[in-house]
Amino acid sequence: MRRIGIALAACCLSVPAGGASNPSSPSVTLEVIVKFARDSDPGRLVRQALKENPTDLRALADVQERLHASTGVAMEAHRITSGAELIFRIPEQALLDTVRRAVDGHPDVSATRLMAVQHENPNLPESLLTLEFRESSDAAGLMREARGDPSHANQLQELATRLCDPSGVPVRGDVGTNAEMIITVDRPALLRKLVAKLSDLEYIDYAQANTSMQIMK
Repeated sequence: MRRIGIALAACCLSVPAGGASNPSSPSVTLEVIVKFARDSDPGRLVRQALKENPTDLRALADVQERLHASTGVAMEAHRITSGAELIFRIPEQALLDTVRRAVDGHPDVSATRLMAVQHENPNLPESLLTLEFRESSDAAGLMREARGDPSHANQLQELATRLCDPSGVPVRGDVGTNAEMIITVDRPALLRKLVAKLSDLEYIDYAQANTSMQIMK
């Protein structure tokens, strides 16, 4: 029977053992800036919110749902800029939950565990997904060999990509100290993919990753 779990992890969590793509390495903030066409319904709603009460974003719920339906990525309106741009945050746990549903049916996967990482740095992963494999599987053998051996980094990434590809979420894979696979969202790849989808929508003037909030390390 497969086991599915959700847990909380401290900010100092140090689970990767393979050195492939350490989930604690500096990443990017999962935010995008969107400027809607002035004569579009979303554009009018954003300008109205900016004029009346820019801190109350509840009136933009329909805009969020519209973008979710168009891109397949859940986004949360976070802030309106003085230029009537709307900054969206992408909930990372929801992305990994999508990945978990995709991999849970794989015959080699015996257990999945979604872990929320507690810290205050928006550049670092907010969630991790761990996968345990059946002892007799080739994947389990690779995990055992990869512990402490960075030469297996490419094989780990290939396995992670192959397992998670049905979810549509770009991921990074590493091995944990207990020979489990650690999955995190490939934030740069996800943002490139999302920005490309948003930019194709006729009611959006432009979309870009939000780099203004990056924390230098």
